Amino acid sequence: MNASIPRIGCLILACFCIGSQAQQAFGLGMEAFGPAGERVGMQPDWPKNVEGLLSHSARVYWRDVNGDDHSYYNGGISEINELLALFSKVGLKKRQVIILAGSPNVSSFNGEKKIPYAAEYHLPGGLYLWHAKEHIKTGLYPTVPRLLIHVSNDWVDDLAKLEIPKNVVLYAEEYDSALLMKAAAEGSKQRSRAIQLLASSDIPSAEVRALVEEASKSDVQYVNKTAKLALDKWSSADGTQRKSLQAKVAAFVEAHPQHYKLPTPDEVLAKLRAIDEKCQTDGFTASGTLVDSSKRMMNWTVTMGKGNLVIREAAVDEAATGRISHTLFKNDERMGSIQQSQMWVKGKLSKSKAFKSFEPVGKTYDLLIGRILWPLGRGFTSRISEITKVTPEPDGTLFVEAKEGDGLSIRWELIVDPEADFVVRQAKGFRRDEVDPEYIVDAVGLFATNDRSTNHTSRWVEGTNGQTVSFAVHDVSSKPDVKLMFDVEKTLREEE
Repeated sequence: MNASIPRIGCLILACFCIGSQAQQAFGLGMEAFGPAGERVGMQPDWPKNVEGLLSHSARVYWRDVNGDDHSYYNGGISEINELLALFSKVGLKKRQVIILAGSPNVSSFNGEKKIPYAAEYHLPGGLYLWHAKEHIKTGLYPTVPRLLIHVSNDWVDDLAKLEIPKNVVLYAEEYDSALLMKAAAEGSKQRSRAIQLLASSDIPSAEVRALVEEASKSDVQYVNKTAKLALDKWSSADGTQRKSLQAKVAAFVEAHPQHYKLPTPDEVLAKLRAIDEKCQTDGFTASGTLVDSSKRMMNWTVTMGKGNLVIREAAVDEAATGRISHTLFKNDERMGSIQQSQMWVKGKLSKSKAFKSFEPVGKTYDLLIGRILWPLGRGFTSRISEITKVTPEPDGTLFVEAKEGDGLSIRWELIVDPEADFVVRQAKGFRRDEVDPEYIVDAVGLFATNDRSTNHTSRWVEGTNGQTVSFAVHDVSSKPDVKLMFDVEKTLREEE
């Protein structure tokens, strides 16, 4: 929050002073008018270096409802540029700046004051963020901090004077219009909110207007009321000047080199291939533990570099019966495996002789390698020949539809995170026209070091009735384990 008090919910109306500003708490909401001053009460879940932005002297109003924190600022180009510079220093994975047309007002809780503003910093948190993440797929509740800039007619012709930091991404929409349309058309609990957000545009498209007119006939009272309020607003608005303003702002954002553009299917595939090739050529090593379908825990290591790849699994419990180690080796010339087991014989635990096998170069080992690499979010390009569709998700990830080029006719559905080195966060592989996936990968968390990103924990399921194999990553490096690759290749060459 923007005052130096803890974030609490007050069950009664209270008014008290902090310095020279009056702050009021309404239910689980609080508000303050004017600048925050030098002191800002930081919360542990807020991003680093946000104090300067929150305490900027251009702030005219602040409110917090259930942890949903909004700071509003007023001013011209000079103040906006200062806010942009401060926002660029906030510790965020992605810095979204949304540039919109208009001169909005925000109402105080009791409705007695309407405060004009030119910029807004939205900082989701607390109970609001918990609720928003429950509905993240709808796109109706922002979950990441954003800076919104509203351009008025007074300075729209000076847009070229905006100083856009190099580490921000520009957007021309506050909400994804396609997701709003979808939610407004469905008979869901979120329909009313979607219509309310659509109504924020003073000039709706014919498609939006028709959708809202249909909603105004709904038997659900709150949907009916929200739709009628939107229609009344649009009927009384003079759109001539607004259209000109919107056109100028949209042209500026779309022409800017930092304007967000959805990558094409070819661009996503090229990026995935480039990262896989970089790891394969320059080096990549990851290690961790897995629990397989028989409930055994294994240590695993993946390492690659200069065209070589080694995957090694070894039992954590060295006294366990069954397979105690399994190593795969692959390069452009050969592929091989080394397996060793142990069992109780006449009361003694005895290791078997290492069994070594070889295969011609091809796709024989792709699935064996994929069982380890894919849960890390890497290596899918060994199977994917074409990406057919890319759709943006509300959380910033990409939903990708792809297919293989061989006779297996496997199609893939992937969730790719472009902000984490295009790591694949979720994958489903479907054989031919099957409804249930043949392969499933789900991941939680990220592990990143030295420009190499992988999933932190994940699960792998193969087959409709397959048992889950769980993975945890303990270490990631951008260097190959040269000794491990040398030892494995030497062992296989001796067998040959």
